[in-house]
Amino acid sequence: MGLTARSWDNIRLPMLLMYGSRDFGPWGEAPDWRSEAFRGAPSGNKYEVELAGGTHMGFAGPSRPGGVQDGVFQCAKLESLAFWDAYLKQLPKAKEFLRSDGLKKFSVDAATFANK
Repeated sequence: MGLTARSWDNIRLPMLLMYGSRDFGPWGEAPDWRSEAFRGAPSGNKYEVELAGGTHMGFAGPSRPGGVQDGVFQCAKLESLAFWDAYLKQLPKAKEFLRSDGLKKFSVDAATFANK
C-alpha cells in the first residue's frame, strides 16, 4: 500500500492505535499487523491497545448489551476519550490515566496496553 519500514520514522504527534484480536488485515494479515505504525514510530506520547475479541466493526458502536463487541466498544470509547482529553484538552489527569493501569482494570484484562 505504498508504506515502507521507514514510513513511521517522523511521526512526532501523539498517537493512539487500537485494533481487535479478530481484526484481520485486508489480505488476511494477522491482527497485530495493525500495530506496525506504533512499533515504527518514535517514542513519545504513543499508545496502543489490542482488544480481545474485537473485530474491525467493534469500534463503530455497541452491539447487544453485555456482548463481546459491547465490551470492546466501551473500552475503545474510554481509551479514546482519555486520549482526546489528554492531547486536545491538555488535561494532565487524562494523561496520567492513559499511563496508569486504570484502563487495564476497566477492561478486566480483556485488552493489552502499551505506551512509549
